[in-house]
Amino acid sequence: RYDGINWSEFGGLAGVTAGDGLYKSGNTMNIGAADASIVLEPDAIRVGVDGSTIVVGVSGLEVPAGGITATQINSSALGTTLTGGNGTPIDVEGYTVAAGATVSRKVAVTVTDMGGGVTKSVPHPLGTKDLIVRVYDATTDEEIYCDVQVTTTDVKLTATGSLFSARVIIMG
Repeated sequence: RYDGINWSEFGGLAGVTAGDGLYKSGNTMNIGAADASIVLEPDAIRVGVDGSTIVVGVSGLEVPAGGITATQINSSALGTTLTGGNGTPIDVEGYTVAAGATVSRKVAVTVTDMGGGVTKSVPHPLGTKDLIVRVYDATTDEEIYCDVQVTTTDVKLTATGSLFSARVIIMG
């Protein structure tokens, strides 16, 4: 538009403001992808796939045939139960679990200088006091009986006798 002195833009994108996820450069609106989970192409937008946890299949995005392993999912993301859609059983490392059933999680750690009546604290991320704790001599694999105190964040172990390295298994 010319007002007799200056030319100015009107209509089109002149009055448009870019919202969340968008940015405007001159007369061009763009989508801003924060990371590789969204892939921008000249004429399309698509979900980015990493090829290990999500793949593109004939029906769209799919879990790969090999499944998703424990190393690809943080255990805290699962919570304390696993449920299947519409009551579908979920297979977890060889165990078929009915929808809504609790799945036990395990923490295994090595504790050095166990014994001598000294109390050792072993942290765990399981968030419950309902735990099963087993202590084994790391050298002989013999189960060691000791005093056990459990909280929602750690297990305190006190063993008598000479010092040894222990393999501690915490399940809950």
